[in-house]
Parts: sequence; structure tokens; C-alpha cells
Amino acid sequence: MTNPTIVAQHVTDVATTWWRRRREIVDVRLRFDRLADIDGAIDAHLDGLHEAGEIATELAEAAYDKAAGRRCHDVGADAFVVLALAFLGEAREAMDDALARLSGQPGFADALHGVLAWFDSHAVSGLVDAQIRSGDGACRLAALAHCHLHRALADGRLDDALLAHATSADAPEFDAIAQCGRVALLPRVAGFLDQATPGHPALFNAARCALLLGGRDAAIPALHAYAAAQTRPTPDVAKLLCVALSGSELHNYIATLMQCAQQRALAIQAAGWSGDRQHVPWLLAQIDDSNAARLAGESVRLITGLDLDANRMVRAEPRLRTKDAPAYPLPDRARLQTWWDANAQCYPGDMRYLLGRPVSDPWLLHVLSAGEQAHRELAALHRALMHPGEPTFPVHAAARIQQQRLERLRGDDHDRS
Repeated sequence: MTNPTIVAQHVTDVATTWWRRRREIVDVRLRFDRLADIDGAIDAHLDGLHEAGEIATELAEAAYDKAAGRRCHDVGADAFVVLALAFLGEAREAMDDALARLSGQPGFADALHGVLAWFDSHAVSGLVDAQIRSGDGACRLAALAHCHLHRALADGRLDDALLAHATSADAPEFDAIAQCGRVALLPRVAGFLDQATPGHPALFNAARCALLLGGRDAAIPALHAYAAAQTRPTPDVAKLLCVALSGSELHNYIATLMQCAQQRALAIQAAGWSGDRQHVPWLLAQIDDSNAARLAGESVRLITGLDLDANRMVRAEPRLRTKDAPAYPLPDRARLQTWWDANAQCYPGDMRYLLGRPVSDPWLLHVLSAGEQAHRELAALHRALMHPGEPTFPVHAAARIQQQRLERLRGDDHDRS
């Protein structure tokens, strides 16, 4: 006999754990094994709810109604439980009913993004397909954001649907085209870039799309034009350019950033993203400025792979509460300089590095399977640029989906070798 108290606890545990996940996934230092533990706990509680049957749905809906009625600040976690239970059964009618029940209600958009990044069954792929073709704003945007997780939808069947609204304000269609690796659409994306002005709200999305599809000649000028039209630093553009450019183009781009005082923090990050060991001495000099020291230390790590904490290359500082603690440690300039003087020869200057190793498919897969979130995002970008037409690696999706993708990529890379 099902115990309602235990089922209610499962409902609470799913909601609270998923709420915590939403906050931890943006932590640049979150390691994949930690994410896998969090997601494994959520799946275990969902399995318990699935076994409980109808009473689980009733209790989840009651918990959501109670939270929404109290106008809680964040009810997305409660809405996620309701949708997840409907999606677990893989019955399309139940999914549609749950979407209809919560559509337009508090927390719906967050919960919908959550379940579409959590489930990749054939039934969910069909729902994503239908929502992309629909005119429902929130559901369509969520479907576009996660369609690359569904292999059946990355084969070109949605080309016309993806381009149907590609000139909209935020151009999520361009992001979906890029994430699905739809190289066949590159000419149409390049045609958009030819016509778009530097201030067009979809320019960045389209330029990024073209770059990930292999259209470097169309994308690079558009990215430069977009950045020049902005009044603030553009780290998203800088990261793309630092990974896509090489040789003198890359050197000149970073030199331009270094010469602008307002772009100093971005220049420090860009030096790390570039993977170029020639920037290490300049980065070490930036550690003398306490405002720039932490970013500089992380950029040194991005190039050399040196873990400052593990190798005791940090300065002592007061212990802060977790929520107030900075993301990166405060480097010890003297120790780092001594280390670099002794190890610089281990880094030949004709290679691009990521965490101390030359960028390669096997190393990128290692970072994706064991690294911190910021490093995994950079590895995914490298991978996308090296393999135009391959769906981008989903570093924010459920750990189970990511692990399945890693297994496929290891097999694909083995076949290529």
C-alpha cells in the first residue's frame, strides 16, 4: 500500500533538489561529477513518484497549487515536478494535458525548459517537433532551445520551421539551427548577415550560428561589427573570436583589448580563452592588481592547467560565507612566477592550450566528462568549431543525457581515427 507521507516527501525532494540544481548549474566551478550526483538524486526521487502512480500526480499538483496560491517567489521547481511526472509516462496525451494545465501560470516557463532538457524519449521528441511548428510563444521558445537534444529533430526535417521566424527580435531560430548543426542552412544564414545592420538585434545570434556551421568568412566580420556597435564589453563575442581566430588575427584582436582600459577584465579573460602561452607573462603581471588578480589566475590556469588551490599557489584570505565567496582563489604572484619560470619550456609556443594540454578531440571529451562547468562550456565551443554539423554538446542538460552523448562521441571519434 502506498504511503502518502513518503510520496509527499518525494515530491518535496524533487522540487528542492531541482531548485538547487538551477542555481548550481551557473556555478563556473561546478564539476560534472557533482552535477551527475544532483541529477541522479532527482531521477531516483522521480522513479519513486512514478511507481506511486496517480497519488503522486495529485500530491504534486496540490503542492504546486499551494505554492502558487501563496505567491511564492519561485514556483518553477513545483511546476517541474508536475510536468516531470507527466513526461515520465511517455504518454503524449498526459504531456499535453500537463502543459495545458500550467500554461501561463507562475513557474511554467522555467519548468518547461527543465523537462525538455531532462527527457529525450521519442514521445518528447514528437512534442518538441509539434511545439516548434506551433505559434505558442513560451512553448515554442522552449522547444527551440532544446531541440538539439533530440537526434530525430537534428536531421533537417525542421529546416523550414526553424527559418520561419529567423528575423525575430532574439532570433532563437538561429540558435537552434546552430545547436542542431544544420549546415545545409548556412547559405540562408549568410544571406541574412549580408543584409543585417550592426545594430540588428538578431545579428549576434546569426553570426554565432554561421560560425558554428563553418561559415567563418561570413561570421567573423559580423561579430566584429556587432561588438563595435555595443556600448559595453561583449564577453560572448570575445570568447567566440578567441576560439575561432588564430595566428596574427588572434594576436591583434587580444592586443586591441589589452590597449583599452575599459576592456581590461575582458582582455584578461580573452587571454585565457585564447589558449596562447605567450600571454602568461602579461597575465602574471595583472595579479599585482587585486581587482584583476582572480581572473588573471584563472586565465593562467586555462592555459597551463595549473590548479592554484591544489598546488598552494594562493594567498591566505579570510574565510567567507559560501554565498559571498568569489568564484576563483586569490593567486600568489611570487609562487606563480617561480613556477612559470621553471615550467615555461613545457609549453611550446605553436600550440593552442586548454587546461595545460593541446586542444584535441580526446582532451576535449575528457574536459567535458570531468571538468568544471566554465571549462566544459569552453571545451564544447572548441568541439563545435572543430566539427561543423555536429549538434552542440549540451552542458546544461540532464547528466544522463550528457553521459549518453559522451559515449556516442567517444565512439564517433574512435571510428574517425
